[in-house]
Order: sequence, then structure tokens, then C-alpha cells
Amino acid sequence: MKKILLVLEYVRQGYVKKDNNVDFWSSEEGKNYFNYFKEVGISKRNIEVAYFYPQIPEPKKVSNRGQVFSYKTPPKKEWEPLLHKLEEKIDAVQPDIIIPTGALGNSYFTGKSAVKDVRGKPTEFERNKINYAVIPLYGPTAILVNANLANSMRSDVSLIGSFLVEGEKALEPKIGKYEPVTTIERVREIFNYLKTDKPVTAWDLETNTLEPNLKGAKALVASLSWEEGQGVTIYLDHKETPFTKEEVAEILSYLKEVLADETHIKVTHNGKYDMHFLMAVYGFKTFKNVRDTMVGYWLTVTQEKEDSFRLTDLTFYYTDMGGYDDALEDYKKKYISEFKEKEKERVAREKEEQKELKMAYAKEHGVTQKVATERLNLETPTVRKLVNEVDGSNFNYEWIPLDILYPYASGDTDATLRIYNKQMKVIEQNEKWNYLMTDFYPRLNASLATMQNNGLHFDRQYLEDSKEKYEAEIEKYSKLLQDDIHVQEVVDDWQAMYERGLEEFQLPPKERDQEIAKWKNKYKKKLEEGFKPSSSNDKQYLLYYKLGIRPPVEKTYLTNGAQDKNVNEDTVTWEDFKTNEETVQWIMNNHPEYEELCGTLLMWIKANTINNSFVTKYLDMIGRENSDGFVHPSFNSTGTATSRLSSSNPKQ
Repeated sequence: MKKILLVLEYVRQGYVKKDNNVDFWSSEEGKNYFNYFKEVGISKRNIEVAYFYPQIPEPKKVSNRGQVFSYKTPPKKEWEPLLHKLEEKIDAVQPDIIIPTGALGNSYFTGKSAVKDVRGKPTEFERNKINYAVIPLYGPTAILVNANLANSMRSDVSLIGSFLVEGEKALEPKIGKYEPVTTIERVREIFNYLKTDKPVTAWDLETNTLEPNLKGAKALVASLSWEEGQGVTIYLDHKETPFTKEEVAEILSYLKEVLADETHIKVTHNGKYDMHFLMAVYGFKTFKNVRDTMVGYWLTVTQEKEDSFRLTDLTFYYTDMGGYDDALEDYKKKYISEFKEKEKERVAREKEEQKELKMAYAKEHGVTQKVATERLNLETPTVRKLVNEVDGSNFNYEWIPLDILYPYASGDTDATLRIYNKQMKVIEQNEKWNYLMTDFYPRLNASLATMQNNGLHFDRQYLEDSKEKYEAEIEKYSKLLQDDIHVQEVVDDWQAMYERGLEEFQLPPKERDQEIAKWKNKYKKKLEEGFKPSSSNDKQYLLYYKLGIRPPVEKTYLTNGAQDKNVNEDTVTWEDFKTNEETVQWIMNNHPEYEELCGTLLMWIKANTINNSFVTKYLDMIGRENSDGFVHPSFNSTGTATSRLSSSNPKQ
């Protein structure tokens, strides 16, 4: 009988019975959770329950009646001493599958904490020379309170059920037969068929950058699938392409005609990006009846922005070909690793050559090694980083050979077509969804792609003038703060602590208080820099330690760290309060004696925020060497749960 070890994060109040025994399955969460396993024929006899932290953690949110709504995540110092219990359980059960269900368990077994980053992706965990299959799931509480996770849970448990029946074979991606297209005759044959028969066709590009409007951007390959389990990848501007520039232009003209045909259903995933790319680089203008599986997932499964909409993740959700990209990901890791190794070898070799050169020079000219080094003025070799020459990122798909790239590219369109077919079985039953998927969103995404490509024009001279003015304002208010009597008192404190640290440092090492001795360097640096309004610590010391101001102990005024510590009126310290605009405004409203100081601080904050977030940021974007001078944001039709558009990720 196959065995599953279900690793829950910790014991919850609802799992404990009157006799103090812990019974997860009899709890409301447990009963609901088991139903998913039951659907695929997994019984409780197959499942052993373990806990990453085998105790009830400290409550985080409690009702008036004492019911615990949430718990604090146990810190490492608490769970680590108890980890042996879980490890002993693993050794005793030796399960066929380990199922972690939360951040602690996921981090331990997979190295990643978020369930959405690891769900549906079988990995291996080695212990005592035994490799265990690990398939993470959303936890029982998350499933109970978030109905949107139900379909993801069913998909993942179905994978587990298949594994129990088929073994390792169930975890292998069921990919199709994919064809690299290397002759113009085959290209013409494919597009003639598509234009004549017009099957539902999934399409996708692989490109050398994610920023289409940069000079040097190009499409490396285009992939097409019109049957499940089938895909073709047509080589374009990849450095290994067998096609001439004229033949690439011919291929693109065929693709342009297909994408503009309103009577031909095309399918893509996040196709707004591909449409934008074809507009920016190759002058495409018209896209008709291009449907999007990202939209389909957003319509029918979840609108939570925290959920993953990546094609490779949706492939696990909808199909049995999840993991089709493993070969490409393995190649990327190998490529990066080999590059780093070669760089280390090059640096070591060049250092040795420099050493020999300096020795020879010193001997020839009768000087020391130090003098030889100064005279030769040699630049110290350093390890170079991988850089995409188009956009400055750390990878370029053109570095991947076509024999590795084409199965992945075809897999993208095969997966997209399979997902679309599954989605439409649901969407066609809902008149509104059907209209949105097949009519509204194809038109909307084509329009958004046009907007992205057009971009936003910025007046460079106006930005440069603004930058000069804001920097003058920042300097003005910085000077006013330096001259403020309260700030000068802070600097006096620093001077006293520097002198105290210097005094301590002059004692024999064994007699020193090491922490106080560190003040010598710490406060010497602060005195050299002066009070920095950009430093949260400097402002906290001034406002909350020196002046003794105490804002309300509320989320609005507490730092994230303080909120994580769940501080209260008794435990809050001066380092727990924020120094942002809203908090300083509260101080100004409630402490009129510090109105002048807070007013200056607010003016500095506003000037600095505008200059950094808008003026300097956009100047840097349009000032890049290969920029077209416009800023190109992404307009997201699936970016919110309220169906509103969102804008993100502005580029050059």
C-alpha cells in the first residue's frame, strides 16, 4: 500500500479533543480536507499525519469568546529543537510522497516558502540516502476560507492520486511531438494549411528581451499548435536560424495575415506582450480574434493577484504535461553555472599572469613589488556578470541553442491549446463569460497592446529642470533641519557617544566593553555625514527618543517589524514607529510645539519622494542608450479582482 506523509504546519486548537488527543481528521478543517483525497480514491489508511511544529503556537488573533482565528508563525528558535520528531516520523513511515502544506514545511522540503511557487511541481527531498517525492498542497485552513483554491487543490490531489497508481511515471510531463521548422517550403505549407482550414491555433514568441521598444529587440522563434500533442517552432531571428533576412520577412508576413484574420480563432497566453512585441519590432498593426488563456483562468478560477498566472504553473493545473520546461530550465542553470566557473578560472589565470608580470618588472628594474604594482597600473581582474546586451538583464534566450529552445517553445503552444480547450468547456456554459472570452477581451487586449507600444512621452527638458529645482529644495530643507535646535541636540548626543566609544577603545582589549568601543567608528561616521532626513533611524531617534513623542500604537504608525512582533502599549519602543509622511503629519497635528520641525521634515519628504519616484526615475528610463525616449507601461486587464485596469512595470 502506498503511503503519504501529510505534514501540517502546526497543531491548531480545533484539532485537540476533550481527552487532549490530537485528531486532525475529526476537525472541520480535516473533514473538508479529506474530501479532496476521497474524490481520487485515496483513503485515510494511505495517509499519516505529522506536524512541522508539533505544538499549538501563540495565538495572533482571538475573538471575544476565546476562539483563535490565526496563530503567530513559530520562530526558528522554537521549531528547530522539535524538528527531530518530524524527521523520526519520516524515517519510521518512509512515505512514497511527502506533502508539506505551509511556509515552514515548504521551506524545509523545497527551499521555497510560498505554496503558489511550489504547488503542482513534484520535487525530491533526500534524507538518510533515501529520495522522497515531495508534492506541496495548500493547507487545510487556506482551502476552507478561500473557495478560489478548490480547483487548484483538486488538480494537485489528482496528481498525487495518479502517482500512487502509476508511480514516478505519473510525474513525467506528457508532452507531444514537436517539429523544428527549418525550410521555407515547410513554412509555406504550414501557413497555407492554416489560412485554408483555419483550425483553432495557439501561437507564441520567444524573444531576446522583455522590453520590445528597445533597440536590438527581436523575435527568436514563433511557435504554433493546432492539435493537442502537436507543435511546430519556426526559427526567426535567432543567431542559429537557417533562414535569410528575406525569408524571415516572408514568415512574418504570413504570421501577420493569420493574426489579422477575424474568422480564424487564435489562442495565446498573456498575448498582450506578444502583440506589443510584434507592433514595436515588426510593425504589426491588426490582431483579430486572439483569445487568451490568462483571461480564461482569471474569469473562471481566480482573480486573486497573489495567485500565479504563469503558463508553466497553469499547465500543472489543467494538463498532464506539467514540467515540460524542465530541460530548458536545466540548461539555463548549467549555462549560468559554467559561465561563473569559467569567469573564476579566467580571473585566477589573469591574477597569476599579473603576479608574474610584476615579479619580472620588479626584478628588471630593481624595485619592490609594491612599486612595480603602482608603475604598471594593472586593473585587478574581477568576475564579470552575465548581461543581456539588449536590456541589461541577466539572461537572453538567444544564448540557448535551438535544439533546446524549440521543444520548450512548442510545449508553450501545446500547453496553451490544451488549457484553452479545457477552459472553453466551462466558459461556453456561461453566456457572459463566453462574450468576455471570445469578444470583449480579444478587442481590449489588442487595444492595450497598442497603448503599451505607443507609450508615454516625457518632456526631457522639463524633467531636467524639475530635477534641478527639486534637488535645490531637498538641499534647502536638509540645511534647515541641520540648523534646527532639536537636530543639533541629536548631533550633540552622537558627539558624546563618539567620545565615550573612543575612551573605551583606548582601554586594553581585555578590559573593553566591546559594544561601547564600536561607538567610536559608528558615531564618527554619523558625525561626518550629519543628520540624514533619508535615514529612518535618524528620524526615529530625533522624534521618538530625543523628543519623546509617542504616536498611537496602531498599524498606521507602526513599522512592519513592529507589527510582526505584535507590539502593544507595554512593549513598544521608539524604534517601532514609522517616520513616513502620514506619521509626521500626525505629530504636527498633535504636537504644535514641534510644528516648525515637522513642517520642514514634511517638505523634505515630499520633495525627495517626487524627485526619486517620478522625476529621476523617468529621466533614467528615457535616458537609456537604446531607448526610444518613451516610457512603456504594462496595462493589465487581469490585474485586479474588481475588473479595473491596472498599470505596472514601466520600461525605458
